Amino acid sequence: MLTKLPFVLLLSVSGAFAQSRGISGVPQPAGSAEIMKINNFMTLAGRNGIPLFGSPYADNRWLPAHLTTVANVALPSVPLKYDVLNQRLLMRPLERPNDSLQLDDSQLVSFALDLPGAPGTPSTATKIFRRFSESPVPTQRAEYVEVLHQGAYTLLKRYVKTVRKATPHTSFDTSPMRDEILDKPTYYLCLPGGGVIGGAVHLNKLNLKALQEAAPQLGTALAAVPGAATAATEAEWATALAAADPRR
Repeated sequence: MLTKLPFVLLLSVSGAFAQSRGISGVPQPAGSAEIMKINNFMTLAGRNGIPLFGSPYADNRWLPAHLTTVANVALPSVPLKYDVLNQRLLMRPLERPNDSLQLDDSQLVSFALDLPGAPGTPSTATKIFRRFSESPVPTQRAEYVEVLHQGAYTLLKRYVKTVRKATPHTSFDTSPMRDEILDKPTYYLCLPGGGVIGGAVHLNKLNLKALQEAAPQLGTALAAVPGAATAATEAEWATALAAADPRR
């Protein structure tokens, strides 16, 4: 079943899955219901009937998303999930909240997810995702990365999901076999004059030393920011970078 919105084509997950990649990256036949039954914590189909545990999503929740196309057209907000493992965007139509549709994102450049606030209050935080055009790896440039900081420098998070195959048991091990989805995010820093293809610098770790090595001038400014030396979480680094490299 095909449903059209302005500038964006939506594919029914159940009816057009033959056009998308399965968990292994191999095209699956249309109607592969056992592959498509993906919830927040476990996919019901693994290899040869072995359950696959873990989340394929950047965020397990259906979050209101604001989409922007290559023509700089902002589309109406829709509930969205970013399926990192299968590199696709899933949405839930407002008029059919029990359906999941796959987004044909060929005309999409970015999307922003509204995070829920305290009960009864409006959202005050947003996660922004855009194409990874600066990636030094050509095959990654169509992927989405989260923008953790935007100033003269840009800090990007690339979500990476991998599947760890179950190890065959010995005769003494009776625990159930299961494949597992692992999270292996990586971080990149784009230097001033961003937008250069291949211009993203990979950070081995998200810490002060790695940032100083990637951008000495930024590192000097960060060293003067209280708390930067001990920053550990993405939120703490976003705060430290906002102080050292304010948006212009």
